[in-house]
Amino acid sequence: MATAANAVCRTLKIIELLAGRYFEGASTGEIAQAVKTSKANASRDMAQLEKLGWARKLDNGRWSLTSKPLAITQSYHNHYNNLQARMAETTRNIMAAAR
Repeated sequence: MATAANAVCRTLKIIELLAGRYFEGASTGEIAQAVKTSKANASRDMAQLEKLGWARKLDNGRWSLTSKPLAITQSYHNHYNNLQARMAETTRNIMAAAR
C-alpha cells in the first residue's frame, strides 16, 4: 500500500514539474532528481503517464505533458462558468419574483 501511495505522490509531483516545461520538457534524470527517486522509478512513472495519455517523449528524448491536463483544466473552467451563469439566472428569477 505504501508503495502505491508513493507512486501516486511521485506521479503528481512529476505532473507539477512538467506543467511548467511544456515545450522544453525534462530528462528522466531531472525528473528523478526533482521527485527524489531513482531513474528506474522515474522511467516507469513516465511510461505509465505516456500509456495514460498524460505525457509524451519529445524528439530530443525529454519528457513533456500532453494537452490532456490542459483539457481537464478547460473542462473545469467550462463547468465553473456554467454554474456561474445558472446562479446568475436563478438570482435574476428571484429578484423578478420579489418585485
